[in-house]
Amino acid sequence: MKKFFYVFACVLAMATMASCNKPNTEGGGDTSSKSTKVEMTLIAEYNADYFKYADFQVKYTAGGKTETATLTAPAANTRSHWEKTLTFTAADNVTYEVICTPKKDVEYETATKESGSRSIKYVVMNTNRAIRVVIKNFDASGKQIDNTYGSSSVDEVKDESGNVTEQHGAGAELNMAALAIEKDGEAVDSFVSRILRSYKYEYKIENDKEDGLTANPAN
Repeated sequence: MKKFFYVFACVLAMATMASCNKPNTEGGGDTSSKSTKVEMTLIAEYNADYFKYADFQVKYTAGGKTETATLTAPAANTRSHWEKTLTFTAADNVTYEVICTPKKDVEYETATKESGSRSIKYVVMNTNRAIRVVIKNFDASGKQIDNTYGSSSVDEVKDESGNVTEQHGAGAELNMAALAIEKDGEAVDSFVSRILRSYKYEYKIENDKEDGLTANPAN
């Protein structure tokens, strides 16, 4: 089975750019057994700062039915958490979307920094967020087989101890290139396109002759 996490993005605190490693997989078990059940957990987490500048909605389709939910802004300096676990015992098509709608006529909280010969005006915000699809396979006895797998898009600011910090504005200066709205007095659109964006994941739950029921990316 192809059991691993796809990692799309990752930003660490002590560097403006850092390589992204695949998270450690979990679970394990008797891989000689065939999977008869798939559990897919959909997760969306956003730091409170995001909600100043955009509205967020999750939308998922499974079994031919579509459900939506609006994410609620959390308390200052904390992160929102939305989670939904879907269970499959037969083939299906699954779509998971996190829809970001930037607010109109919003006034950004900004700061300006000189970087070499350039002047960069950027939005002061904490960009911590995590969008995940976490998948597990189970045999007929209910035991998890093979590893936990799925998809992940993560942007996290960490302190010197490696802990994710939720403090307002933390790491904004380190990430100012992505948060920039002006460079040398000229407007740029990287803030909206890189930070206030939507995500979409599509999976097929399929019956494999060798492995049994499993989830595979649709494209």
